Amino acid sequence: MKKVLILGTIVVVGILGVCYSVETIYSGEINERSNLNIILEGLKKRDCWFEDYYIPVRTFYQIIKNNQWVEIDQRKREEIKVAFFDLLELLKQSGTEKVEGEDGSRCIFQLYYIAGELKDQRAIPFLIKELSYNGAQEALVKIGKPAIESVTEALYSDNSWVRRGAIQVLEIWLSGGVLIERYDVLGTRSIIASPSIPAVYIGNIYDVSTQTTQVQEAPSPKIGKIELNEKRNAQIKNLLIEKLNDESPDVREGTVQVLGNLGDTSVIPFIKSLAENDSYFWETDASFRHGKKGEKIIIYPVREEAQRVLKLLEEKKKEKELKNQETEELKTKELKEKGE
Repeated sequence: MKKVLILGTIVVVGILGVCYSVETIYSGEINERSNLNIILEGLKKRDCWFEDYYIPVRTFYQIIKNNQWVEIDQRKREEIKVAFFDLLELLKQSGTEKVEGEDGSRCIFQLYYIAGELKDQRAIPFLIKELSYNGAQEALVKIGKPAIESVTEALYSDNSWVRRGAIQVLEIWLSGGVLIERYDVLGTRSIIASPSIPAVYIGNIYDVSTQTTQVQEAPSPKIGKIELNEKRNAQIKNLLIEKLNDESPDVREGTVQVLGNLGDTSVIPFIKSLAENDSYFWETDASFRHGKKGEKIIIYPVREEAQRVLKLLEEKKKEKELKNQETEELKTKELKEKGE
């Protein structure tokens, strides 16, 4: 049943309408004059069925994906962008979670992709609300520095998945992301992902059991990393340390993973505290850990992750101390040889 979006009364994502057929749009090469007019007409409408809005978004997605955006004159590009960001504002107000079905999921992922490729600050409020989805995280990574303030503010969102999404975006900005070859509603593609947990995606709108994930070697420097001054780096690190005390165990665990990947040994005391004292646990069958079926065991997921990361950071600290010691011994030896 089609539902009409009436902001304030019915929260349904129905925004745009077009009277052209899908066959008209996808028959042959994308034609600037006809198809851009379709986009503009569709994007300017407001009281239409959501299903009708798929067409202009998909057309816009194909133009961006096929690198035809640069061929469009500046005035037309700005017209389309204004309509597009108006659309994102309406979606921010109504919410994308009401969109159902694979077609709806594909369209929302296309919106994320377009926003990331345009790298325009006007998309940031919409993407912040959608931070629990990997597509929105990747778009914010591409936007970069202009989104830093909004992403750090999202660490205090009421939604724990948004907070965890913000942590993953910050990690990629600080250390760079990895390319993941994966299949989702947009097909098989390479996406930018958090290096600490590259095979895990938070809040996906498709069945995790259907995904195929393969970690690829990341280019150097790593994708998505941005250069920040010392003050900003320290500020973000302190915010992450603060999130180790988040009320959500998922956020605490995700923060531990991120801090472990960043490799800053100065956080060892904070990680050690979680490794010893985090109180969150759940009970499960022993067969979950290759034990005897029917017996119950207690698992402390945050504590266990903190113990794993703590071991890695302590090993790194010892390696650094050993290297410093060797350097000092070499300097001392050189000074003695010069004295002789």
